[in-house]
Amino acid sequence: RYDLPAKYRFAFWGRRGKCLNSSKEDRSISYYPPHKLTGRNKDKDGNMNGTNYNGVLDPSATGDLIQYAACPGPNERQNMRSTFQYWGTRNGKIGGLEFVTLEPIARNTQLCHWYGPDWW
Repeated sequence: RYDLPAKYRFAFWGRRGKCLNSSKEDRSISYYPPHKLTGRNKDKDGNMNGTNYNGVLDPSATGDLIQYAACPGPNERQNMRSTFQYWGTRNGKIGGLEFVTLEPIARNTQLCHWYGPDWW
């Protein structure tokens, strides 16, 4: 509905829980909450800390709009990306992941972000 400037920040959010069965509609993303003491979710080399995995964030029935953002197709490019800044607490009920626009995005433009090489 709105034009978004470059570097605009917004959050994917949802209820934390288990991954749904693959036969069900699923718009969830993996959840890596910040470590309680360090506040980090990456190791010293900047890689995601797999030991901090804490289920998925399920956006269904939340009104979250990023759940509808697509993975870019052959003639598309991403116009937003994750910052890997998660919020929420380990085993909490709700959590989120920050995203940022990479360029100005005109209203009515599809939001696209790379799901990662292991998505499919």
